[in-house]
Amino acid sequence: MNLAGSLPLHCVVTTIALLLGSPRLEPGLHGQSPQDRKLRDGSSSERIELKFTLVRSIGSLDGTRDAFGNIWDVALDSRGRIYVADVGQSHVTVFDSAGSFVRTIGRRGSGPGEFHQPMQLGIDNADTLFVYDVGLRRLTKFSPDGQFVVQKGLPDITAVGDIRFSPNGDVVLVGFTPLLESTIHVFDRELTRRRSFGKPAPMNVQFFSESLLGGFADITPAGLILYTQKSPFELHLYKPDGSLLWKCTGLQGETTPPQEVVKVDGDRRQLQWNRFIHSAAVMALSDSLFLNIITDPTHDRRRLDLIDRDCRIRSTSIMDVPFLFVTSRSVGNQRLFGGVRSIVFPQAVVYKLAMK
Repeated sequence: MNLAGSLPLHCVVTTIALLLGSPRLEPGLHGQSPQDRKLRDGSSSERIELKFTLVRSIGSLDGTRDAFGNIWDVALDSRGRIYVADVGQSHVTVFDSAGSFVRTIGRRGSGPGEFHQPMQLGIDNADTLFVYDVGLRRLTKFSPDGQFVVQKGLPDITAVGDIRFSPNGDVVLVGFTPLLESTIHVFDRELTRRRSFGKPAPMNVQFFSESLLGGFADITPAGLILYTQKSPFELHLYKPDGSLLWKCTGLQGETTPPQEVVKVDGDRRQLQWNRFIHSAAVMALSDSLFLNIITDPTHDRRRLDLIDRDCRIRSTSIMDVPFLFVTSRSVGNQRLFGGVRSIVFPQAVVYKLAMK
């Protein structure tokens, strides 16, 4: 997952005031046409408070096990253990819920269970680990104790945003594929591809399409696939078979058009990533409430919007730190969110969510 900014993050408690309506299913769930709506502000009818509290931070400049080279993703298993994708050191590091070192998985190489650039992680309900290596364009499966199981080459997928799991155990991988023109790819447990669907925005951003047109996803409790497009901002909700149920389109100017951050100077093209305001993560809090995260590198901040199935913004909160949630998991009676703090001084962080 691409991040921008390098300011340190101190222990932060961010309170998000959420205006929640009664959950309900959209007509698209019953065979009617997909709902296509414009994002709008909601009313202040009912409120609930979500409080994110920092509970763990792992990473140092000189530690023997936590001096990360360059980390891009964090995942949590059912016991609250923290998995860190270390691109710089070509392995995955595992820590227990208290932050103590457990093991490393993989090493630099091209053989079974080895990595060049492990960038995306996913852990299913059985604590099976899936790792996407962008250098090898390969998805690898490991047992809960870190043993290699199987791998699958994915030469047509050039950038992966998320790895998620359907209730039936299918692996849902979100990746940009200019050859297939699809963004969501469903695999079975043996990593055989079942289907691909969802199209990226039709924009000419030559050489930088992987960075600018990819997206992110999550799975709702009912198994629906929630997808967010980076820019122009859109939320899509799909059935497991790829049928579009609902689309929520953002406001004009809310995110930066991809063409505006590609600087052309003769034959040279430069990506101005620090100017690209875009949707950078999405979380399904329920089947009808979605937390979308807009990253704004121009101000070193993240905006968290709670959006319902009527395409209404129920609340907005600003985090003035270069930080991004990249995963969410229920561990015991807690809802935990994992993320990355800075790419200059890389740390893995875990927050807990309390609801009132």
